[in-house]
Amino acid sequence: QGEDVSVLATWKGRHLDGLPAVTARKAGKGVVIYAGAYLTQELLNGLFPEIQSRIAIHKLWPFAPQGVQVVKRQDEQKELWFFINDTDEPATIEKIPNDGLDLITNRPVAGPLTLEPNAVAVIQTTRAAG
Repeated sequence: QGEDVSVLATWKGRHLDGLPAVTARKAGKGVVIYAGAYLTQELLNGLFPEIQSRIAIHKLWPFAPQGVQVVKRQDEQKELWFFINDTDEPATIEKIPNDGLDLITNRPVAGPLTLEPNAVAVIQTTRAAG
């Protein structure tokens, strides 16, 4: 713990009582938040507003509905978009990346994409030169 570290939450009870559980530290233009905990939904519900009060968080793909995780990996030539439906219900993503290829079905994708419960889509796109 140093001057550049702020404590966002502390442990309560047992041998860790009062020790930092969640800390934040500036790193370059961003902030690193370390949570030494099992991240339950209850904990995230309490922690997320604190994080949002410190930094602007933008959804990676704003068209993804609640319950669909989005992860993007990229290199100089391509982007890989992972859409993961964490729910027990079908989820429809109204807009998906342009000119994509679904790597699971090996088919071009356009328009809305519906993911079955607990299903995944991996969409590859070509990065624009620039």
